[in-house]
Amino acid sequence: MTLSEPAIRPNGSALLAPPPAGAPLATPTAAARPTYDASPAAYRRLRRKIVEAGLLNRRYDYYLGRTLVSFAILAAGLGLLFTLPSGWVWTVLAASVMGVGLAQVAMIGHDCGHLQVFKKADTNCLLGQLCFSLVVGVGFWSWKERHNTHHVETNDEEEDPDLSFGGFFTLNEADAAARTGLSKLIVRYQAWLFVPVVTTMLSVVMRGEGWRYAVQDLSGSRRVVELVVLALNAVIWLTPTIWLGWWWLGAFAVANMIGGLYLGMTIAPNHKGMPTWAHGTQLSFLERQVIGSRNILPGPIAEFAFGGLNYQIEHHLFPNMPRANLGKCHDIVRPFCQQQGIPYEEVSVWESYRQTFAAFDRCGRATR
Repeated sequence: MTLSEPAIRPNGSALLAPPPAGAPLATPTAAARPTYDASPAAYRRLRRKIVEAGLLNRRYDYYLGRTLVSFAILAAGLGLLFTLPSGWVWTVLAASVMGVGLAQVAMIGHDCGHLQVFKKADTNCLLGQLCFSLVVGVGFWSWKERHNTHHVETNDEEEDPDLSFGGFFTLNEADAAARTGLSKLIVRYQAWLFVPVVTTMLSVVMRGEGWRYAVQDLSGSRRVVELVVLALNAVIWLTPTIWLGWWWLGAFAVANMIGGLYLGMTIAPNHKGMPTWAHGTQLSFLERQVIGSRNILPGPIAEFAFGGLNYQIEHHLFPNMPRANLGKCHDIVRPFCQQQGIPYEEVSVWESYRQTFAAFDRCGRATR
């Protein structure tokens, strides 16, 4: 299908018209070109505005505070485990705080992976490896490779790793209809399975992939350092079992499940249910990143809880922009897209989840 003039919501946010979320978009033909301007020249004009506003400058003060807060939440969860009364309810509560802390630390690692925190790549990678590999237990380099591919191949049905779900789920109706056996059954009920699968499996899968990537894909000193740091993570988190027994392992498992759920529900609204493209579709950078992404309406709670990823469009347009500057960037990008006629999706958090799970359900029904 071709792209047409965007319809505008009452609040001013732009919608793609029509299309069904998750539907592949064909390359516009000469006879049916989109009426918007998302050309490389348009992106250069936008980037010039951003640079002139100083929004790509580092924000060391912000990241010092946010890093300390993230580690403080994790430390608070650990402290609560040993200060709250005994009992599984209190243990789950404390472990949940730990899980939120782990997710917040991972968000700092995410920003490091995009070179948002420091000017030098090596310094960003050092802090990123501390956050991901040492504290969270997810290999920094495996995450960085996967995540950068997602940014380059956003919503490409073959190349974007965030659409594949390891082959477990799908947002492609043709793929869903072709599933057989157990895979077909899983996809049919994927809207219901997404939350429990993310809760129980995301941390395990990402940890395993980190080890696999370090052994098979890294080499030289980078491989050695990554394996040592991942091993240290295992020692740090598992050694207390010697003294605390199965109670500690249970608390650690709950913390990882809560952290996985938190991150999964932070990431899911960003692109799920937005248009996807067949591999090889020719799109400009501006076109792919804006039309394929969804923003959550801004506000202090959303910005803290989503780690700035509520500004998903702005983050994809300027991935090395410090998180603290995304709000001001939004105030430039949104009117720019409207002036250019580029579809721009921005909804409440509840609407974003409704669209996300509706997309899962729509593909699930394609198996019937």
